[in-house]
Amino acid sequence: ILSLPTNNYVVPVDNMGTHCFAFAPTDSGFSIMGNIQQQHIGVSYDTYNGQIGFALDQC
Repeated sequence: ILSLPTNNYVVPVDNMGTHCFAFAPTDSGFSIMGNIQQQHIGVSYDTYNGQIGFALDQC
């Protein structure tokens, strides 16, 4: 089980303390679904055994 930090699934949307589920527009106008959730998560691909792994990381 990978527990996501709170900042990976809620984002501030104003200066009044309002937070929303982590789907929000970006300054560039270009977004990647899951980008917020994937921050600081390392992904390892084991193509030989057909497995994928996730771990907290500081990347």
